[in-house]
Amino acid sequence: MKILFAAAGATALLIWLFYKLRNVTTRTVTMSEAVSLRKDNLLCPVCGKVMTAGFSAAPRGIFFRKTVEKPFGTFIPPWNAMVNTLNTGLTPRENVAWRCAPCNLLLINHSASVKRNKQ
Repeated sequence: MKILFAAAGATALLIWLFYKLRNVTTRTVTMSEAVSLRKDNLLCPVCGKVMTAGFSAAPRGIFFRKTVEKPFGTFIPPWNAMVNTLNTGLTPRENVAWRCAPCNLLLINHSASVKRNKQ
């Protein structure tokens, strides 16, 4: 009887987790489609120089809060990740990004996650 309750509890937990994570990735594109998301010659908002276009990976997601909001705690639930930044599968996902090395600035486009080509 205890095993039955444990199995039911585990099943309920998996269903709840699936429900919470279902909207984390809403759009996935291929590497060739990602070219349309990438804009070359994007200028750094700090120094005004051209940023380097590329890709960024954040397997555990990217989290953002406004300065007036409560600081993040020790545990940040994965369903609070910004859309299209959390890797929910075995295949690594990336986001189109731009980097300004002198300013240590990284700009990430999370309108879609990019599926890597098989190597």
